[in-house]
Parts: sequence; structure tokens; C-alpha cells
Amino acid sequence: MKVLADFDVTLVPPINYFDAWVYDKRGRRSADNAGVKRALGLPASGPGPNPQGPNPRSGEMEGPDD
Repeated sequence: MKVLADFDVTLVPPINYFDAWVYDKRGRRSADNAGVKRALGLPASGPGPNPQGPNPRSGEMEGPDD
């Protein structure tokens, strides 16, 4: 997170799977991605993923927080 703050970048986590954005000179804005969601059998909108808990294998992988 420090790297993002150093470059004045706001983290934008997706609310739903396959959410899409457009980044251009006007900034960031949501983009319609309902067609992709429909093709994959997903609803166009709905609740986001549940909060994740700690990784039960923490410390057994590459980094301390993996």
C-alpha cells in the first residue's frame, strides 16, 4: 500500500467478478461488462465476494503474508 500512496494511486478493488473499468485521460470509470458476465453464466450485478480470512498456509509459501 505504501507504493500506491507514494505515487498517489487509489486502490480500486472490484465489487463483483469481471467488473470492468476504462482508464483514459479523463480518469477511471466503470464500463459495462454485462455481456461477458452473461456469456459466463453470471448475473450482471449482485453481491461482491465475501471477505477473505487469513491464509491457513501463511508462512509456508513465498512471502510472510501469502
